[in-house]
Amino acid sequence: MSELQTAVNDALTRAAVIIGLGGIAVVHILQAPEAFDATFYLGFLFCLAVVACLILAAAVATTNDSRVTELAGAFASLILLLYLISRCFGLPAFTDDKGVWDEPLGLLSMVFEGLVICVTAATMSAPRLAAAAPELAHEFDRLEGGDTAADAHQNVLVAQSHVQTTSRAPSGLASPA
Repeated sequence: MSELQTAVNDALTRAAVIIGLGGIAVVHILQAPEAFDATFYLGFLFCLAVVACLILAAAVATTNDSRVTELAGAFASLILLLYLISRCFGLPAFTDDKGVWDEPLGLLSMVFEGLVICVTAATMSAPRLAAAAPELAHEFDRLEGGDTAADAHQNVLVAQSHVQTTSRAPSGLASPA
């Protein structure tokens, strides 16, 4: 990948994470008054979420450290998890939203949280995919060099049969056919 492509990918990743964190912050600002009316601790948690989102967005914008992006993804995952828990089981001293899945701001927040989570996951998996690329290129070269798809399929079948004959099922269970 060229330096230009890397820079563009990095800029798009940062922009998506910053937009997602900003969206999460705005949703929680809009819902904070209701949360304070319900229970003080919930409103306080909403305010903490806003502050954390703004700090993480600033950190993502100012550093190249991938750990910051990973932290943003982890934080978005935590907020999403707490939202799901509040809707499935309720929170201590707050069960008003239990089973309420059609609240527009809650759904919007899940979209922003999902954006941050997905972009972070893609960013985290990119180095592993890049590391696997040479091996995949070798397999494609091997296929182009005379091996056919049928030959590759035959190699897979041989490998599977080898695994089946060398593995043993626990007593009383039949081995897979």
